[in-house]
Amino acid sequence: MRLAYVCLDPGVPVFGRKGSSIHCQEVIREFRRRGWDVEVFAARPGRETPDDLQDIPVTRLAKGLPKETIAREASLVELNKIVEEALENSKPFDLIYERYALWSFSAMEFAGKQHIPSVLEVNAPLIEEQKTYRTLIDELKARELSDQCFGYAKSIVAVSKQVAAQISDSELVQNKIQIVPNGVNCERFDMPLATDPDSVVVGFVGTLKPWHGVSTLLDAYQMAFGENSNIKLKIIGSGPEEDSLREKLAMFSREVQQSVQWLGAIANAEMPEALASIDIAVAPYPDLDEFYFSPLKILEYMAAGKAIVASHIGQIPTLLPDDSALLVKPGDASDLAKAILQLANNEDLRIQLGQAAKEKAVAENSWKAAVDQILSTVPNCSPCEAN
Repeated sequence: MRLAYVCLDPGVPVFGRKGSSIHCQEVIREFRRRGWDVEVFAARPGRETPDDLQDIPVTRLAKGLPKETIAREASLVELNKIVEEALENSKPFDLIYERYALWSFSAMEFAGKQHIPSVLEVNAPLIEEQKTYRTLIDELKARELSDQCFGYAKSIVAVSKQVAAQISDSELVQNKIQIVPNGVNCERFDMPLATDPDSVVVGFVGTLKPWHGVSTLLDAYQMAFGENSNIKLKIIGSGPEEDSLREKLAMFSREVQQSVQWLGAIANAEMPEALASIDIAVAPYPDLDEFYFSPLKILEYMAAGKAIVASHIGQIPTLLPDDSALLVKPGDASDLAKAILQLANNEDLRIQLGQAAKEKAVAENSWKAAVDQILSTVPNCSPCEAN
């Protein structure tokens, strides 16, 4: 059985360190575990291929995209011809699986014309993201091509009901959509604790972007530190907000500054060990109007058995029932500080919540379970039914 895994998003290195990259790798890994031969077609393959995925054939579809927005959009549209030719020139596939990308439609079109089962995985409303956080020139063309992509796809998998709601304007699309939250490789995070016996370590993992709420975390941490100076903070990740966050921290007391450790972006292989050194894992999302994420960081926190403090928003309450985490008001530094202190002062509660979160991840949130559900959505695919 052969699978074409397609990702034409230049912002997603398939073999990289981003959360989106981990998602790509874990889906590929799960198909391989089932005995599928996987071939990757990517605009940006990335340069950090895990050892167990080194033998996968990879076709790089884009080189040197223009920086100027209009030319870049045109180049991404042109990639559709390139991916179609690449798929035609490969051996026949039993399934074409695409991570939805702005401007991309030809992989789903090719699957339809060749009568090959297909899955379109939608992780975000990309047109709205592009308009809000970046620059989108030809919105009409972007919507036209997205509609084509959704129309050609045999099955559409959305990672949350919020994502599904934003892409399901037409009845045709609505009838194809299934909601399949992200998964986690629980075995990867099954490591003994390696925390500091003389302090309680609060940790954040993720790209330092405004919608991850790290600025609120710093405010909350300063409040909590004022009540319990045995708390420390680890920030694991880098991103466009790093300079402004460091400037903010520089305004705090010297004691607070010295208790914060910036680890920067780390290799995927190092993440389990990094999480093992944390006592309290935080996902401090702000109060966003449209919270459509299925947060990988929370699933990794769960698999690592961490006591979790997270914002009560979007899919998070479904992932984390009350008996497995402390949920706080989004963007509320005071509420976040109270939750951090509650856990910092109660080791038994930390252990209890961490165990409950881990048990839920193992029972409900594995990548095996996610791919089982994805394959169950694919019509007329006998190899899928066989697995």
